[in-house]
Amino acid sequence: MCQPASFIVTVIDGDYVCYWSEKTDSHNDIINEFNLRDVTNIRNEPRLIPCEIVPPDNNYKLPIKKWIFQSDIKPSWADMQKVEEICHEQLKNWYKCHVIKKGKYTLKGNISRIILGGEIKIENQTGGDCRFCGNSQGKVSGQTGGDCRFWDNSQGKVSGQTGGECRFWDNSQGKVSGQIGGACRFYGNSQGKVSGQTGGECRFLGNSQEINELKFRVPMKI
Repeated sequence: MCQPASFIVTVIDGDYVCYWSEKTDSHNDIINEFNLRDVTNIRNEPRLIPCEIVPPDNNYKLPIKKWIFQSDIKPSWADMQKVEEICHEQLKNWYKCHVIKKGKYTLKGNISRIILGGEIKIENQTGGDCRFCGNSQGKVSGQTGGDCRFWDNSQGKVSGQTGGECRFWDNSQGKVSGQIGGACRFYGNSQGKVSGQTGGECRFLGNSQEINELKFRVPMKI
């Protein structure tokens, strides 16, 4: 669980209510942000239902009408059809907030975003999950926690990482410099260059390649 898009659903005065966060897709963070209390009933069933609506194969480029609802918790008191309906109603608002398709943005702290395009800087990430897809470009600096992922043909520069995890998949390319802690991992057919590492972990798995003179396919604009 805790895959974008994440929701918490409960019933208040007989009405189904759906919560989601503008910052994160962690169910626990959503519960804490809205001060929700999970009180069990006589059957020891929770009153809060963690839910997700996720695209097939994590392909966030697909239109949201093709995304799939899922929940590991289905208490007997809940009408799961109503739970799914209210999550789909809120998915449009979640998408407007969490998905970036173009433009230049700087993200900080505990943040989760799906990045389909544009030029994005992530500074001092402490938590959350940022995913670069398509031909997007990202510059990540000072990461202490959370997760940054580069998929498809995305490109990224990672510097000064002390914690958290950066992962490169598919045909993505990445340059990692000054790593002190945390983990950087390359999978699939990704390519990477690592310099100035004094700590942490860098691994190249599958068909990924470490290239000393890595040239980005598309010039980085950030």
